Amino acid sequence: MSENWRKGDLALCVGGKIGKDQDSSSPTFSICKVLEVGQFDLLLQEYPERSFSKTEIAPAEGCIKIPVGEENVFTQPASRPRVGDLVYAFSSTKYGKEESFSGILYSIEYNFGKPKTCQVLCGEDIKVSHYENLLVLQQNSEQ
Repeated sequence: MSENWRKGDLALCVGGKIGKDQDSSSPTFSICKVLEVGQFDLLLQEYPERSFSKTEIAPAEGCIKIPVGEENVFTQPASRPRVGDLVYAFSSTKYGKEESFSGILYSIEYNFGKPKTCQVLCGEDIKVSHYENLLVLQQNSEQ
């Protein structure tokens, strides 16, 4: 994987542990800023920079460039679920127990002009979730 690296680029650096046992593969990831570019290696500093940030040399082949231009990061908000959408609700707490489920968004309750809670039709049951915990799996085509 050949990247065109430049000073100031952000990189995802992959590390981990390799061993004889089958379960030893445990990848680790670090986000770093490129300080200098060599022929095969990169001089990297942990990002965001802290007073104790490490500076390391890593092979460029073991790093993945992270695109962070405004057009990549800030222009597209997460889609807003609407009544009728197929949604996935995650981390809904019910009696101290976490519960995740999917279904059709049935209703949305607003407080102070913002969506707060909603009802999701799951088969024949209606379950309650926080609106912020909904992921749109498929938009309702009739909207």
